[in-house]
Amino acid sequence: MENKLDILREKVKKLLRLSQNNPNQEEAILAAAKAQELITKYNIELGIWNENDNREITKKIVKLKKWKSWQIDLSGELSSNFRCFSAYNPNLKEIHFFGEIKDLIVLEEVFTFLFETGDFLANQKVYKFRKKFGSAVGIYKSFIQGFLFGIHEHMSLRTKALMVVLQKDVIDYYEKQKFRKSLRNHYLDKKAKNFDLESFMQGYKEGKEILERKKLT
Repeated sequence: MENKLDILREKVKKLLRLSQNNPNQEEAILAAAKAQELITKYNIELGIWNENDNREITKKIVKLKKWKSWQIDLSGELSSNFRCFSAYNPNLKEIHFFGEIKDLIVLEEVFTFLFETGDFLANQKVYKFRKKFGSAVGIYKSFIQGFLFGIHEHMSLRTKALMVVLQKDVIDYYEKQKFRKSLRNHYLDKKAKNFDLESFMQGYKEGKEILERKKLT
């Protein structure tokens, strides 16, 4: 009879396969995030999966269709919460994630989802604000600053709840890389021109609640 750990291990493998082969983005992200939660909570080692050793430490390059500087902050905020590190290439506008394969799968999905969602909501806010007042200077950045702050608060609670700890071999691998490291608060250093508190608070609410609503982390 299979023990509880074997059952959990098979469940994680199934979730990871679902995350990679599901055409529905939201379902794929949910599956990936659930897998990562189980991996972290029960410290599950997958062994060989899809002919790849998921304990292998590697790099994942993420280049989205649109570049915004706040991707740097988002990558830095998320990476440590998924037991990974991040860096960016300023010339190629790429985010580089470093960690175990099973963690990178989830991290890429959640990172992409949050950026695309935040960018869409911020632009939606800009459109409505400009239509009403004629100008929307500072609205996008005000919203995104709030969005990032909300994500930070949610992720801080998650880290404590799951007791997320970076593995030594991941740290060693990352420290050998010659990249400009991703730093949190880069985008938050300076208030938006014409800072709008209402937009900031709306972004904060979305950032804090979106992960809970979608049950992603």
